[in-house]
Amino acid sequence: MPTDDNIEISSLLLQDDKEKVEEVVNYITAIGVKVRKIQTERFMMSSVLYAMNDGKWDIHLYNYTRHRQLAFPYIYLSLSSILRREKIWFKTINPINLDKINNRILVDHFSSKTEISGAVEFRQEFMQGLYLGFELNYLLTNKKITNDEALSLFYDCDHMPEQAGFCAAIKRNGGIEQAKIIFDHFWKCEKPEYIKTIERIDECIERNEITEKDFFYIQKAHFPKLRNIDFDTKFDSFMKDNLTNLEYDLTISFAGEDRTVAKEIADNLTNRGYKIFYDEYEKSKMWGKDLYEYLTTVYQTKAKYCLIVISEHYVKKVWTKLERKSAQSRAFMDENEYILPLRLDSVEVPGILPTTGYIDFRNETIDEITKLLVEKINNYGS
Repeated sequence: MPTDDNIEISSLLLQDDKEKVEEVVNYITAIGVKVRKIQTERFMMSSVLYAMNDGKWDIHLYNYTRHRQLAFPYIYLSLSSILRREKIWFKTINPINLDKINNRILVDHFSSKTEISGAVEFRQEFMQGLYLGFELNYLLTNKKITNDEALSLFYDCDHMPEQAGFCAAIKRNGGIEQAKIIFDHFWKCEKPEYIKTIERIDECIERNEITEKDFFYIQKAHFPKLRNIDFDTKFDSFMKDNLTNLEYDLTISFAGEDRTVAKEIADNLTNRGYKIFYDEYEKSKMWGKDLYEYLTTVYQTKAKYCLIVISEHYVKKVWTKLERKSAQSRAFMDENEYILPLRLDSVEVPGILPTTGYIDFRNETIDEITKLLVEKINNYGS
C-alpha cells in the first residue's frame, strides 16, 4: 500500500502498527533518503535485505521478524546503514588505500612474504563491525530503538566483529546490563581480543572518526604474530614518504561563487576517508606561501584527479585560470584522464574540448556525483 510519500509499505506492517509506519515514513523524509518500498517476505535467507533500484532503496523483511517484534528495529537499522552509505556523518578511511598500506607494512615486515592470509577479508569484516557501531549508536542516540531491541538484534547476528559493534553502541547509550551479556558472550567463546575491539570502537564513536591506526590496533589484537610490528610508526613513515608524490586523491578547482557545490563534494569525500585539496582545508599550509608557485605544483603534480567546477564565474577568475592551466599541463603528460569536468552550466572553457566527457550538475545530485568520484578514485590507474 503506497503512502503519501509514495513509499510502498507492506499491508502487514500497516496492520501491525500504522502509527509506527507513519513514524518510519516521517523519519525517511527527515533524513532525506529515497525509499521505494518496504516489504515483508514469507521466506528469506536473512532477517533483512536492502538494495537500490532505479535510484531508490527497497527494504525486504523476513516476515518472521514481525512475530518477534523486530520488524521496525530492522527497518531502522537498514535506514541507518543506507544513511551511512549516502550521507555519512563521521569521518572514515579509504579502504583501497588502507589495503595497500597494510599490505606494504606486512610485506616489509615478513621480508616479501606475508604470513597473514585473508587480509582484505579481515578488513572488510572489521570495518563492517565499526560501521555497525556508528549506525546503531546513531539510532540509540536518536531514540529510534531501545537497548533491549538492540540486544535482540545482537542475538540474530552471527558475525563477531558486528557483535562488537552492538556492544560498543549499547554500552555508550547506558545499556550496561545488555552490554554485560555481550561481554560475557565473548568470554565464554574465549575471545578476549574482542574486548579490545569493543573499547576501540567506543573510542572511534567518541571521536566521530575511524582512522587507519584504529584498524591497525584491532588487527594486532586479533593476530598475535603481528603484535611486535609498530604499525603506527610504519604508517607515519609511509605517509611521509608519499607526501612528495600524490598527496591528494582529488583537487577541486572552482570559482568562489560556486563554493557551496565544491564544499559539499569536498566534505562528502573527506568524510569517506579521501584526501581532498580544497582551499578551506589548506589555510595553514598556504599561509605565507607564494600561491602562484604553490597552487601550480598542487594542481599539476599532487593529485590523482582534478575536478573542475565549470560555470560562467569560473572562466572569469584569475586564480581558476592558473589552476586550470596547471591541470591541463598535467593532463597533457598523463597517461590517465586527469581533468574531471563538472558542468553547472553550458559555458565554454578554453582548453577543455566539447568532446571531453563530463558530468552535468543539473542532472545529478551531490550524492550521485560523490559516488561517481569514489568509483573514479578507487579505479585510478586502471
